[in-house]
Amino acid sequence: MILRFQAAANQMPGNDPTRRMMEDVLDSADQVVIEGRERVRDLRSHADAVNQLPQALSSAGEELSQESSAAGFRLVVEGTPKELRQHVGDAAYRVAREALVNAFHHAQARQVEATLAYKRRELRLRVCDDGRGIDPQVLELGGRPDHWGLPGMRERAVRIGGCLNVTSRPGAGTQIELTIPAAVAYKGGQNGRFWRWPWRTNAGEGG
Repeated sequence: MILRFQAAANQMPGNDPTRRMMEDVLDSADQVVIEGRERVRDLRSHADAVNQLPQALSSAGEELSQESSAAGFRLVVEGTPKELRQHVGDAAYRVAREALVNAFHHAQARQVEATLAYKRRELRLRVCDDGRGIDPQVLELGGRPDHWGLPGMRERAVRIGGCLNVTSRPGAGTQIELTIPAAVAYKGGQNGRFWRWPWRTNAGEGG
């Protein structure tokens, strides 16, 4: 359908208002296709991300950063990464991925940062950007009509016993933070097995 409509638009004069309108619609359709492909790719890869959350976030951020050359990406890992319960790792990755997609594709940000903090009392995941922010009315309503990004993230947080907090101001960026109690997040409780990752993390766990 996109190709056929593009062929029809190409036959119109360049200054025809109808052609410009069709090209705007085609641009939106292209974006829908891109987001659909990302979601399919996410479905295929999320199983590997469950217990490798730092690496998965790093890969997702770098990939999205390359697709959006206007924004840079930084991942900060605080504390010692621990093995997560499977459903928690799955939900955390999906929330973070959605937040990253929004930051890179919609916020017009110059810099995006994800922080993953393994604390004694909680797992904390934060995605921040310096983009255009979210309209206060949209934030108050919990999302845009027929858009399921923010509602979906909140639903995932509630299902795993976590809390999602979204703060944003127009022109001042957005921060999305997911907090999950340690007893819910970590497999085997506080004494469960944990992995050490090859990159440097901030000293101490705090919390």
